[in-house]
Amino acid sequence: MPVAWSIGHAIAKGTWRPHWEALVTHFTGCLPTTWTVLVLANLGWYAKRLFAAITKHGWHPYLRINRRGTYHPAEATAFQGLSTVVVKGSPGWKGRVVCFATPKCQVTCTMLAC
Repeated sequence: MPVAWSIGHAIAKGTWRPHWEALVTHFTGCLPTTWTVLVLANLGWYAKRLFAAITKHGWHPYLRINRRGTYHPAEATAFQGLSTVVVKGSPGWKGRVVCFATPKCQVTCTMLAC
């Protein structure tokens, strides 16, 4: 059940950070710990800080990222393009990965790709 969202103008200048920080802050401590909380975010809302803020509360991020980024499976070290995870007509893929080649942006997570 969706309970909160933030909508902004697509071409508006500025950052999304104040929007997601306000949402996370608003719900911190308000939700029963027995709930499974999925935080869905569309392209453009991905940031390492957002990922950390979500997981800090035991919530589960489901963040759409740009297919032009890079990743590598957790057991590997060589980065490859996100566009190579699945090809048209093939089934989806899931696994533990490190996303993004830039060290300060890297996130270890579970990737679901289709």
